[in-house]
Amino acid sequence: MNWKFTRPGRIRFEAGEPFCHLLPLRTDLLEDVQPRWQPLSEAPELEAQYRQWTRSRGHFLGELPDPQSQAAREQWQRGYFRGVDAHGCPAPQHRTRLRLPPFTRD
Repeated sequence: MNWKFTRPGRIRFEAGEPFCHLLPLRTDLLEDVQPRWQPLSEAPELEAQYRQWTRSRGHFLGELPDPQSQAAREQWQRGYFRGVDAHGCPAPQHRTRLRLPPFTRD
């Protein structure tokens, strides 16, 4: 969930209404990552996938204003949510649901 507060005031959440998503990460995992900048052109397969996605997204957004189009009927591209690439192939480690243990009280 992303909240953008644009002016001072109060925000009210009803009982039981979700207001945040906690994503616990081990800090050592983040500290052990060594980021590296690399031009996309040095990864031709990834660059091809990116260009195909860009074309697909552009086509979808171009059709969206037409109420008779497939894009307007779908309203949003669901590939990311479903965990499939531009060809419809599943991403190996994609998960749509995590089954995490509940919080406990000490």
